[in-house]
Amino acid sequence: MQPPKRPFRGARAPRRLILAAAVVLWPFASGASTELESQVVTATRQPTAVERLPASSLVLSGDQLEAEGRTDLSVAAESAPNVRLDATPTNTYFVIRGLSTGEVRSAEQSVGLFIDGVYFGRPQLALFDLLDTEQIEILRGPQGALLGKNTIAGAVNIRTRQPTRWQEASLLWGGGTLGERRMVATLNAPWSEAVAMRLAGSVQDDKGYLFNTTLARSDLARPGGTARASLVWQPDGDTRWQLSLLGGAIRQQGDGFQLIEASDSQLALFRRFDAMTEDDPSDRRTSTDNRRSRGDIDGGNVLLHGDWRTWAIDFSVIAAFASQDTVADFDADFSPIPLLSFPSQEDYDQYSIEWRGHRSLGPVEVTGGVYAFRSRLDLDVAITALPEGIDAIAGPVLLGPDQDDEALGGALRAALDALIVDPIDGVLTDRSRHALRQDTRTLSAFSSTAWTPFDSLTLRSDLRYTTERKDGDLSLRYDNGGLFFRTLLNETPYALQDTVRLDVFTPQLSMVVQPAPGWNGYLTAARAFKSGGFNNLAANAEQATFERESAETLELGMRWRSSRFPVRAGLTAFHTRFANLKVAVFDGVQFFVDNAASATSQGLEAEFGWRPGLGLDIRLHGAYLDARYDRFENAPAPAGSDEDTQDLSGERLVRAPRFSGHLDIAHTRLLSAQQWRLRLAAQLQTASRQFLNLDLDPVHARAGFAQLHLQAQLASIDDRVSLSLIARNVTDRVLRREAAALPVFGDGHFGSNEAPRQYLVRLGLRF
Repeated sequence: MQPPKRPFRGARAPRRLILAAAVVLWPFASGASTELESQVVTATRQPTAVERLPASSLVLSGDQLEAEGRTDLSVAAESAPNVRLDATPTNTYFVIRGLSTGEVRSAEQSVGLFIDGVYFGRPQLALFDLLDTEQIEILRGPQGALLGKNTIAGAVNIRTRQPTRWQEASLLWGGGTLGERRMVATLNAPWSEAVAMRLAGSVQDDKGYLFNTTLARSDLARPGGTARASLVWQPDGDTRWQLSLLGGAIRQQGDGFQLIEASDSQLALFRRFDAMTEDDPSDRRTSTDNRRSRGDIDGGNVLLHGDWRTWAIDFSVIAAFASQDTVADFDADFSPIPLLSFPSQEDYDQYSIEWRGHRSLGPVEVTGGVYAFRSRLDLDVAITALPEGIDAIAGPVLLGPDQDDEALGGALRAALDALIVDPIDGVLTDRSRHALRQDTRTLSAFSSTAWTPFDSLTLRSDLRYTTERKDGDLSLRYDNGGLFFRTLLNETPYALQDTVRLDVFTPQLSMVVQPAPGWNGYLTAARAFKSGGFNNLAANAEQATFERESAETLELGMRWRSSRFPVRAGLTAFHTRFANLKVAVFDGVQFFVDNAASATSQGLEAEFGWRPGLGLDIRLHGAYLDARYDRFENAPAPAGSDEDTQDLSGERLVRAPRFSGHLDIAHTRLLSAQQWRLRLAAQLQTASRQFLNLDLDPVHARAGFAQLHLQAQLASIDDRVSLSLIARNVTDRVLRREAAALPVFGDGHFGSNEAPRQYLVRLGLRF
């Protein structure tokens, strides 16, 4: 008999929130403006009003994100249904409409990350502080013709604040629970009528929200700092040059994983090393053996952007250099036993330059240009067996009772026995070293033609041709013979030099119509691709490469903005088919990357904004997503299954909830003879059940949820002084972020959770 199904508790939360907001906010009167602001997207190079953009998009204001305490990109994306960004030093997920790259550090993302229009090939930049941000632009759906490679699922463009001719400075201090501290300073200094400079810097620290019972310390602390300097020279209205420099660093302690399910025999074994070990992820405690567990990221970039007008043509050039170094060392068995550690070092450099020209010929707008990109990636991973030697586990594990065979699993027991019986030169510690040297060269030419025969109709054609070459030098070797890894992981040493090439056209055809005043619609058909490459953790040479992915999409949208009332709404329908889809999974023994599946992602995305007066601002974003594998016959089976593979054809994609939404209600009231402004706001984020791992094991699913955040801000009418009080995850809901089978131990499971309830205070000063 099956237990009765529990109702989705988040289903009643929107009604309760709306009712509470109405009761609390209705008595207030306010003179705040009811006009809805106009939004402009710059990611497509030519600034375009959202209403005229032939793509599903969402624009997030930097000021609003700061007021709500959302100071990193993953938290900022909470406002966008069908979008999820999770970033750690080693695993970063950019997911749009159910498509993501997965745990492959040597592969590009499915979602392109841009900062001020420059593409960045390493997504760890998303961990840096959202410093001095003007707005974040999220484009959903393939953007290959407009923005180039690796935008098969969409793109995120972070637009920073630019130097101006006004003298100003600001200082922001913040603190809160979990030991959070943050300080941000900005300075805008005009040197002359033609030259201006802007400086910004931030320092942040916290104590983390997990307690490591094995090492008696707090984990997931992530202190860091970011600094940016921009210099603008604008001698006249036709010429503008800007030079920007950015540098940042992050130091993360611990990996943040917890046991979420383990057998009694496994727990008994683990408790011999840490008596407090539990498989309850809600207790926010973790057990890990790696005392060096950390992740350090250092990065920076230089950007030169020039605009000028010659011969009635508007020219632009963007040249950039970026560098990022990541050093990490995390526990690889996710238990308190000092069995496996995962040290790695990644050095990445990229160079890019884009030149474009734009010309208006009456009703025709023509744009064309070229883009060149080169990157170098050095990635070294050294999976270490018995990092503290055999003596550290000999008593509790090797001399334990017979039940340890069940707790360890047959493969691990065999590997340990082999190492003990036949040690290599008496050494009982070994390393499996995976190295990748990758050189990528990309060259593309693009054109865009927009024809507006009538004010109510625009026809647009975009075309991009891209050629790319990746040269990879991969190897797998052992320090001490690799007997442990040969037995446990079925690895075979190799040294491989290979090249992956592609030549691809990515066209896009769009039609934007205005059937009536205030109404705008569009129809877009497009293709996109994501580069192939190399799997740096391949167990043998045959698993070392994977091919490019491709997508074809059809999208239909309609937007309405009232000219009489402060109301706007939008609805988008999309249908995207993905071919040669890359999948990645660690099955507890090997890390597989393969082009194994085709998939379809289709659904609806809706938005609604309303300012009814009384200082109220209501915004609602929602999405329905049906993202499924069309064909995936050799998918990995769940841990503990009698089969090695399963057929997932027709099943849902990972991280693809059927429903997701975001409700934002804010009230603004003028106080004290209109000298002060009070803003009260609440955000409700909700999503239905979704899987977090490719095997679609129910243990690895995240239940449907509704999460509530609250803010109150008091600010002077000229914004010179502001004080904000912020409460995040008010109900202290435990939300799972990642989950997978426990490596090498059999059928146990581990995962990580999002941050618990947190209270923050922000004090801002402008001069």
